[in-house]
Order: sequence, then structure tokens, then C-alpha cells
Amino acid sequence: PGPFALSDRNDLQSILESAAFTQIEIESVELSLHLADDIDEAMAMQTRIGPVARAINELEGTVREDALGAARAALQEKITDEGLNLGAACWLVHARGGQ
Repeated sequence: PGPFALSDRNDLQSILESAAFTQIEIESVELSLHLADDIDEAMAMQTRIGPVARAINELEGTVREDALGAARAALQEKITDEGLNLGAACWLVHARGGQ
């Protein structure tokens, strides 16, 4: 389904309810995610995992190089002295299994 398949709180709630879970509590957790120490490390990661990797790995030649250049430029804007830290979010779910 992909990393964002359960991104909608109502969909997640519905799935859990249909699986007979009760006492469902869904809490949003937001934090900073350290992805890389520098732009080269960030680019290496982006070509190995995630949605950018999938798209870039399907490209060839100058189109691929242009895409990598655009990704590098976008990520470079986010690099600080601490490296590349991006916002992240997930659900923290507590529920009781049905019997």
C-alpha cells in the first residue's frame, strides 16, 4: 500500500474498527527526522529509498541527471549546520484487540 496508506485518521479508525479493535485512541506525533549529515549523504539516500528513488531509478540519461540536479537543489535549501532535518509525522495508536 505504500508509506502513506494509513495517513488519514478516519480511514485508520475505520480499518481498526472493522478488524474488531475497541477503545481506539489515535494520537498525532510530529517530530524532526534527521536524514543526512550533508548533501552528498542526502542524495545517496534519496537514490536508494523512498518515492524520489523510485522515480529517479526509472529515468535515464540527461532526464535522470536533470532530476537528480533538481532534487539536489531542493534538498540543499534544507541543509543546515546540523545536516538535513525534515519534519515527520506518524500516528501513535492504542487499541484493544477484539475477542
